[in-house]
Amino acid sequence: MEHHEEYNREAVDHVRQATMAVISRATKRRNERHRFSTVPRSDHEEADTINPIYDKFYSIGSVDSVKSLTNFMPHEFDGLWYALKPRVNKHWNVGKGRKSPHTGKDVLFMLLAVFKNGGTWDVLAALFQLSSSTFERLICGFLMKDYPHMYELFVEDEANSLSITRLVAMGRTFKNFPCALYAVDATFQQSNRPLGPHNEALYAFSGKHHLYGKKVEVSVSPLGFAINVSDNVFGSIHDKTIFDNNRDFHMKMRAKRPNDYNLFDEGPLRTEYPDEWAV
Repeated sequence: MEHHEEYNREAVDHVRQATMAVISRATKRRNERHRFSTVPRSDHEEADTINPIYDKFYSIGSVDSVKSLTNFMPHEFDGLWYALKPRVNKHWNVGKGRKSPHTGKDVLFMLLAVFKNGGTWDVLAALFQLSSSTFERLICGFLMKDYPHMYELFVEDEANSLSITRLVAMGRTFKNFPCALYAVDATFQQSNRPLGPHNEALYAFSGKHHLYGKKVEVSVSPLGFAINVSDNVFGSIHDKTIFDNNRDFHMKMRAKRPNDYNLFDEGPLRTEYPDEWAV
């Protein structure tokens, strides 16, 4: 028996169209990459039915819709939600002023869709039948309230638990560079060209990417988890400069812990830096 008997034909068509739009866009992006080189409610009050947006997509589109929009399986999304739920319920739709008609779980679902699919606000808002201005305020407002907690929970806590001793015990060191504690790279996000004369806009231009935008340095453990994300800088800033400006984090993370000295360090600079792991 299908799960969407309780929804009308318009709702069913909407979910199917939104899911197909996301799948079509993902397919188009994959084809483009192949073409070009890439060198508060309390717990007892929270029933499933109070999250109409998520429930509609899951009931009508099932696992495929949730996965296509967010890149999360439903059980993964639920796990993420329950990790964030206490914080969200404490800060979302509380206090004086106008309240959002959307639940925290629904907004998290839409936020993940934004992260996964990207694009313009009007295209993303249309997936949920909202105006672009309303959708932008909703997503940005939710993110600004909760991102510090998300960062602490999913990034800082991972960094605090990372050690070579733990990686060796798990058999999860880097295959080619087992002496490296984590990997570092700078990501680039394209943006519009800043207003003003050409020469004054060059600070935002990345010669490496030949685009206007911003860069962010991300450090990732061999387990695949981010352990640090730097503040964004304009595209003209060199990757090495971003690394140097994040020196305090790298010095702290690379320092060997007492138990680490029991492990063999085969790094090429182990003699010059005996108290640090490679990166």
